[in-house]
Order: sequence, then structure tokens, then C-alpha cells
Amino acid sequence: MGIIELYLALIIILYIALGSKSACGKKKYVIISLSVLLLITSLRDVSVGADIQGYMSVFEQMRDYGFDEMLSKAFQKKDPVYYIVSWLFSKTFYCFRIWLIFVAAFYFFALGRLIISQSEMPLISILAFICLGDFAFSLSALRQVLALSFIILSYPFLKDKKYLKFVAMVLIAGLFHQTALIFLLALPFSKMKPGIIHFSVLTVSVITVLFFRTQFLFLLSKVIDITRYQGYFGGNASVLSISGFIIKAAVFLYSLSYSGQLIARKPHSVILYNIYFVGLIFQLFSVIIAEMFRVSMYFSVFGIILLANASVCEKKSNIRILLQIFLTCILLVYFLKDGLMPYRFFRQ
Repeated sequence: MGIIELYLALIIILYIALGSKSACGKKKYVIISLSVLLLITSLRDVSVGADIQGYMSVFEQMRDYGFDEMLSKAFQKKDPVYYIVSWLFSKTFYCFRIWLIFVAAFYFFALGRLIISQSEMPLISILAFICLGDFAFSLSALRQVLALSFIILSYPFLKDKKYLKFVAMVLIAGLFHQTALIFLLALPFSKMKPGIIHFSVLTVSVITVLFFRTQFLFLLSKVIDITRYQGYFGGNASVLSISGFIIKAAVFLYSLSYSGQLIARKPHSVILYNIYFVGLIFQLFSVIIAEMFRVSMYFSVFGIILLANASVCEKKSNIRILLQIFLTCILLVYFLKDGLMPYRFFRQ
């Protein structure tokens, strides 16, 4: 049994031991669970995570640069603010592992705040985070992890209708990864009620992906330069994208089956449905351009809250408990079957 599987067993036992009926118990459970996960993340070898060695190479090069040289090199990159911040960090601490720990800690801080404030069953939220691939993704893409952290922190402002603060947080996220700016779509989409509009958008999207790929790419090329995505077209990427779409669609449909009860209990939950739905559509279009998967992450990460909150909406307590156990088992089976990832401690 690997370290991640042991961690999953630990958080289930911890949930049974601590429970989360009280606000204090819930907060304690989330803090302990994510702190252990942070420790696991921090102690990993740099071979864990597809892009980490590339980030480390750039970090080690840039820490020897002077200010002018750093600016020159940083603005040759796609997202210069990330490199400027990492350069400042390297001058202070000099160690790439400390930078890794900082990025992970900031991400888990944002995630912890979201789960503590919004999730009604944190065990399901953390299991979904691990088992549905969000955790594995966070081990690789440091720039997008920082951007995603700000996106997660922007949600309370969207929920509370503090739109200027919401936009400001998204703009900050965009400084670390330009794709984060797409989350501004959450603002106009947040007020739709689940229903015919969702069905219509999904139907048109499916038809486009199945029958009008060429036309879609032609129209997209008029808006952005798609040449950088040519390597993502077709092949195994399409298979993985379809798989991701099916999983996200299953999460959405299960949650949608309890939308009436959930929105009645928490009216702002309609925002979660809409945000996750937008992510579902982007995941669908990743069949054509796999890079859309990265875009979908900004929206689909909120599925860990949507799924958890839907799991407590069943009125009959015995059925509710059985459904929660079933969800837990399904997440674990999916992870053990398809989601296992290689993990090595540093210097192992």
C-alpha cells in the first residue's frame, strides 16, 4: 500500500473519530487532514509531478540573476509575474523545496478555507479532491496552482455579491497564469437556475464536438492563436478528455438530482451548479483541444463542494448514510483502479 492510499485510510478513520457535526470538529478535521497532505506534498521527490524538474531548473537559473537580468528573462515567459515572485523568493530562501512548500501551503490554505466554510461533509470533499485528480494536478503545474488558489479565494466574494473584489482576485490569478482570466465567466453564469439553459448549452456543445470540430477550430482561430495547441489534437488526449468528461458529468448529474433540496437549504448553491457546469463544458471541448482541461480546472475544483453538499440532502437518514458510504466507495474504487500515481519521498 502506497503513501496516498494510507492517507485515504487515515482521513476516513479520522473522520469517524473526530466527526464534523460541530463547527469546531469540522475545522479541526479539515486542518489536520490538509496538514498531513501538505507534509506528503512537501516531502515528495522532484520526479513526482510532470513539470517540476523544469520549474526547478528555471528557479535555480534565475536565483543567480540580478534585477535587470531577471526582468529581461521573466518577460520572455508567458506569465512573468510567477517568475518575478519566484525570483524574489529564491533571493530570500534560496531553496527550491521551500518554494514548493510555499506554493502547496498557499493552495491548501485556500482549499481549506473553502471546505471549512462551504462543505457540509468535508470527508467527501477531501476524498473527491484526491480521487478525481485535482491533487495529482496540483503536484505538477505550479503557475496554475497559484492562479487556482486565488480563484478559490475569489469564490466568497462572488457568493456575497462583492463583484469588484471578485474581479480583482481573478485579475491577480491571471498574473500567475493567463488562463485564469476565463473565470470571469463565472460572473454572468452564476445566476442561471439549473434547467433548460443548461440542457441547451450541453446539447449544442455535444453536437459541436461530434460533428463540427473543424468549424469550431476555424472560428476559434479567429479569436486566438491555436497553433500552440496543435500537439494536443486527437490521440490519447481525446480518450483522457472523454473519460474526464464522463466523470464530471456523473458528478454534475448526481448533484443535480438534489438541486431542489440543496438550493432550498443554501440558495447560493446555484452558483456552484453553474460554475461546475461551465467546467463541464470546457472539459467536453478538451476532446478537441486538450488544453481546455486546464481551463476546466478553475471551475471543476468547486465540484468537491457540490458533491459533498448534495450527499447530505437525502431526507431519510438511513438512505443518506448509505449514499454517503456508496459515494466514498465509488471514489476509492475509481482512484485505486485508474487514479493511482507514482509517489517517491525525496532522496528515496
